[in-house]
Amino acid sequence: MTSNEEDKSVNFLFLPKVSFFIFIMSLIVYLILLDEEGAFKNNFLKFGPDDNTKFLGMMLNTWEKVILVYFISFFSSILQTYASTAMFNFIYLKMWNPAYKTKINMTKTWAQIITTIEPLLIWILRIIQFFCSMTMQLQFLIPQFLGHALTSVPYGLLKVDEKYKVTKSTS
Repeated sequence: MTSNEEDKSVNFLFLPKVSFFIFIMSLIVYLILLDEEGAFKNNFLKFGPDDNTKFLGMMLNTWEKVILVYFISFFSSILQTYASTAMFNFIYLKMWNPAYKTKINMTKTWAQIITTIEPLLIWILRIIQFFCSMTMQLQFLIPQFLGHALTSVPYGLLKVDEKYKVTKSTS
């Protein structure tokens, strides 16, 4: 195989449609394997209070506690997705990008505060989401997914619209 052929095969693997297909197929295989091993049998599909389910040491045995964890799961997911997206645009695309030469519209002190505290805040939100996931019940994963989707899908669609407006106006 020549170097040119190797480049083409590697480039093929990084096409968005190809990587999306590989991702979906891998996820389906994972879910099938997990199901075969019984991962979804023990309370995974249970909804409502349960004497055997805990969140950060709190027994989720009343509807009030279950609903509280629904809200925690939903809003921590929204916050984590929003903060990660906003901080990615600021920290990674502007602050850490040597190609970005435009002056940032904030004081150096604020930039230092944000870049110092942001990892801690994201870490706390990820821990909360981890413990929501560790309940091992779909009822707590759904609000997490909905919060993430509610934040990331509109932003993704906005970026697609922006990209195609730029492409159309320059064509």
